[in-house]
Amino acid sequence: MTDAESLRQTPSVQRSAAVALILLQAMAMALLMESRFFVGFVSAVAIAGLVAPRFGWLRTFHQPTAFYVTVSFFLIRLRFAQSQLAFDRVYIQSEFAHEVASACLVLQLSALFQARYRELLPIWVLVASTVGMVFTGDMRTLPRNEWPLLLLFFGYCAAWGVYGSNCRRLIAGTGRWRFSSREWVLAGIFGASAIGLVVFSKLYRTHEKTLERVITETLGMADQSTGVGFSGNGGLYDISGLRRGRQNELRALVVTSPTEPGLLRGKTFVEFDGRNWRDIGEWRPLGAISQTVRAATFPRISLPRPSDNVFLIHDPPPNSPTVMDCWPMQNRLSGYLFAPLETVAVATASRAINQSQDQILTWDADYATIPYAVIKGQPPYREPAPDESYLELPDGLDSRVAELADNLFTEQTSFAEKHAALSEFFRSSFEYQLFGTRGLSRSRDRLVSFLLEERKGSCEYFATSTAILLRCAGVPTRYVTGFFVSEKNHVDGTWVARNKHAHAWVEAYNFETHRWVTVEMTPSDGQPAAEEKPFKQQFLESLAAYSQRIREYIRQGLIWPVVIALGSPLLVLVLGSMLLALLIRFLNRPKMTKPMKKPIVLPPDCQELMTERESMDQHLRRFGIHRQESETWLTFASRLSQNPEFANAETFADWYRRYALLRYGGRDISPGEMASLRDARMSLTSCPQRSIEVH
Repeated sequence: MTDAESLRQTPSVQRSAAVALILLQAMAMALLMESRFFVGFVSAVAIAGLVAPRFGWLRTFHQPTAFYVTVSFFLIRLRFAQSQLAFDRVYIQSEFAHEVASACLVLQLSALFQARYRELLPIWVLVASTVGMVFTGDMRTLPRNEWPLLLLFFGYCAAWGVYGSNCRRLIAGTGRWRFSSREWVLAGIFGASAIGLVVFSKLYRTHEKTLERVITETLGMADQSTGVGFSGNGGLYDISGLRRGRQNELRALVVTSPTEPGLLRGKTFVEFDGRNWRDIGEWRPLGAISQTVRAATFPRISLPRPSDNVFLIHDPPPNSPTVMDCWPMQNRLSGYLFAPLETVAVATASRAINQSQDQILTWDADYATIPYAVIKGQPPYREPAPDESYLELPDGLDSRVAELADNLFTEQTSFAEKHAALSEFFRSSFEYQLFGTRGLSRSRDRLVSFLLEERKGSCEYFATSTAILLRCAGVPTRYVTGFFVSEKNHVDGTWVARNKHAHAWVEAYNFETHRWVTVEMTPSDGQPAAEEKPFKQQFLESLAAYSQRIREYIRQGLIWPVVIALGSPLLVLVLGSMLLALLIRFLNRPKMTKPMKKPIVLPPDCQELMTERESMDQHLRRFGIHRQESETWLTFASRLSQNPEFANAETFADWYRRYALLRYGGRDISPGEMASLRDARMSLTSCPQRSIEVH
């Protein structure tokens, strides 16, 4: 095949890869959408774009104009159009990502019908395709769709490589090495994408809440907050998304408390605009009290970390305060101090914390999960009445909601009566559902739909409706998000709050008792419930929490808490288990028996030789001469020859030297040598020792 023919075929391969990229993205979006019309339309147009050059369907138009028109259209659609997602979640990660992915698909389709790209499609198609696929993967999906999406992603990567490898013509090379600009382009794109993703992920984790605020305020997406109910905005699906997400089993908090912690507040909201709760309260810095004030205020309180700074929330403190120790387990929760309504003080390593007008506490701790202790109890005084902002109703509130409140509280005057009437209203007519109604327009009043039409929803809807109805009855309220902590780890005795234990409820001011009280209207089946985890999971989570405590104490340079932690019952249990396992292994070790020594069988000539030597030894023992165990036969012969009391000692020494040579010489002993040694022994032992002559 000639180079010209190859170049003519290259655009068709590249165009096929471009169409494959579009179809794979469309199929991925189809798994997430209730309506398949847009996906089907995109697929049909993409297939038409595959044969557009052959049938003359290419047109000339200004590409930047097409870009601006496409982006503007989908931004308008994002703000006003009806949701097309196949699940009942409204998040930036879902709605915003869906519109961005759709816009990228349309931009890729425009390149297929651009006349200037007849022979070679542009490299920016890869960029638009990559952005679209990334945002498609950022949509919230159901667990059953994870594997199909993964397979589609692998196919997308293959099509991406084919398209990229056909973006540029070959550059002639020399010798065996041939380089092309497409390899450099692909390497650059891959490298820049990898670096960009790493940087973006780090920035996103660090500035997630800021990014959420900017996008929601810019696009007016009030009820599509990405937060989990603890950020500046509180959407009507925030808590539900956290409880239903793939990471709903992750631990958020580990609490050490003598009693069940119950509801721990993370954030309060006062202003409701009909779509979203907002935090408009004022924050002020709170300084730590001195050691003298601390000792006088809490004389009988023992803190888990004595070196922590104590911040007083209410003064005077309760008569019988209790302490619970909280350990955040996720970096995304660092900076929030989850605490009960009865909190009077907190103790932490931070030098300063911030306090809202609703006694919500935060700190600047985005870098670590710092532990803190909560001192709680009922303060012996009345709380001041809140201002009018806690009674404000959203602008444009449907008149039917006010009429409903009037009907509910017609004859109820006391706080208890209003509470009972509202509880009966929700109990008899409503049911819990983790997500609301499908296909609601973004401009539709979701609160009215919940109260008057659907009558089923998540805890955010029950809490929001409770707050608004009580405000209509003249009761100040605030919307609260946090965790309901009731699951206990029986290995180490701690209480665990997981993502699925996130909850939303209401706090109302009781003018009769002059205190804020908790109002819970979510049905019991919708309230976070404790589950008994397997012992293995409890044990492993206890070890993880224990290791985190040791690392944090060491990081802070705290010695005494480390010593206390090392003596904890959990460590005793672990070490005891290890020692027990070693003992069992030792007792069950295989019995080691001493091998029986096999008798040494000597050749006949050696046996006869040793018999002669034993006879010579017996003869010398009569004169008190013994060979020591540490002596060799040659050493013994040398010592014997130097014995002054033995006149013929040298002759006896020569006999032992001849014996050693025959015994250890490594050769067979001839009959003549044995007879000569025997005759010499008989001659030496038959004559008296003093009469032996030395030859």
